[in-house]
Amino acid sequence: MKRFPGYIVIPFFVPAWLFAAEPSSQPCKDFILADGREHYEVCSKDLKAKNLERLSGKNVAAANWLGEDLLSRLCGQIKQVGNPSAISIGFQLAPLLDGAYAEEVYGALGESTVKNPEAFLKSLQYMLDMYKKARKEDVFKKYDFRYISAQTNLEYVDHPAREIAAMRNRKASLSKIQDSKTQEAKVYSLKILDKSISKLSKGIKLVNK
Repeated sequence: MKRFPGYIVIPFFVPAWLFAAEPSSQPCKDFILADGREHYEVCSKDLKAKNLERLSGKNVAAANWLGEDLLSRLCGQIKQVGNPSAISIGFQLAPLLDGAYAEEVYGALGESTVKNPEAFLKSLQYMLDMYKKARKEDVFKKYDFRYISAQTNLEYVDHPAREIAAMRNRKASLSKIQDSKTQEAKVYSLKILDKSISKLSKGIKLVNK
């Protein structure tokens, strides 16, 4: 060790974990950077473990470490491409996000009802089954996925008529899917859409009085 006159040098070791990447970050970053074409299994496995920890009552850090750019890229694959793997990851990731990040992903998932309704229902059913197995179905319906099929971003603010048209389009898209394995998710989604359409329609009537 080099010595400096008049000073006592005290060795200082920095723990390796301070430089370690967020354990969940790399597999899902790789998945997003590959536009959902690779690394699905490892990302999904990681997110499933985090969701199960959360549902068991453990404190799980928010997955906001992905950052705005990667989340926007994921959302593009969800709502513009309708990539089924991206939709699946979006469903698993959304409950682990906070604030605006969560809103962006939930909004993209809502839009995927039209772009790829089959993948939407399969992914929703997967999450519902996970919550039921953990005996947290109430959390699924009251908090995490309560308005999922009717979720929108800011494009419909102050445009209720356009939003109603979008909700009806989503309803028509989901209604076409005939799959007994996703029937529960379908019924739940259509019910949410009906409620949203009714609420928006009542709001328009009140404004026009």
